[in-house]
Amino acid sequence: MAMNPRLLRPRASGFSPKSIAGLQLWLDAADSSTISTGTGVSEWRDKSSTGSKWVQATANNQPATGTQSMNGKNVLVFDGTNDALSSVAPLSTSMPMTLFIVHRIVAKVDFGMTYAATGYNYIGQSSTTGKVLWSFNGGTFAEGPSDVSGTNVIATCVLPASGSGDAFINGGTRVGGNTARPILTGTHYIGRFQFGNFGNLWIAEVLSYAAALSTSERQKVEAYLGKKWGIAVT
Repeated sequence: MAMNPRLLRPRASGFSPKSIAGLQLWLDAADSSTISTGTGVSEWRDKSSTGSKWVQATANNQPATGTQSMNGKNVLVFDGTNDALSSVAPLSTSMPMTLFIVHRIVAKVDFGMTYAATGYNYIGQSSTTGKVLWSFNGGTFAEGPSDVSGTNVIATCVLPASGSGDAFINGGTRVGGNTARPILTGTHYIGRFQFGNFGNLWIAEVLSYAAALSTSERQKVEAYLGKKWGIAVT
């Protein structure tokens, strides 16, 4: 008796960021097929349909790959001196937006940046405190409650089209947020601010949605990131 062909199909398992509408950026250091190397990482390619490319042509300024891991998976390592990647206008310039960054502050350099866009719009560390800082248009949007340097964290912000936004660390209690909105035109950077302020970081994964995800959607993404990178999500 022939087997039902439906039983021969592999079952889908796990969660994919693409299963939630609006995905506009997906950088995944665990996926070696998205990384090109020179001296270090010369290009990191977006897995979303947007297909942005994050590049660094100067060999000495390329972050390292294949040297450190998070939960057994590769991460990109930024040295805090000159390592950075950039992309021209990789995200929608208008709100809403939800952004997730999985990273580790290795050393607390002065305002070391994780992600920055043109103008005073960034996610980085607050001075040398090791606290995660979200700053949009020159003002503090939110600041984490404690020093997280040396630990792996998921930093999330949810920015609706209007009204107050929210910021979270490791999916837990909201750590802050207000009505500020970033300006996302021009060049965006990973590992630095436009004027410097290089971050000494590991960066594992970056996800952005052109939507203000619901609580349940946000928690699904954070659960996926937590399981993948070995981070306890609350």
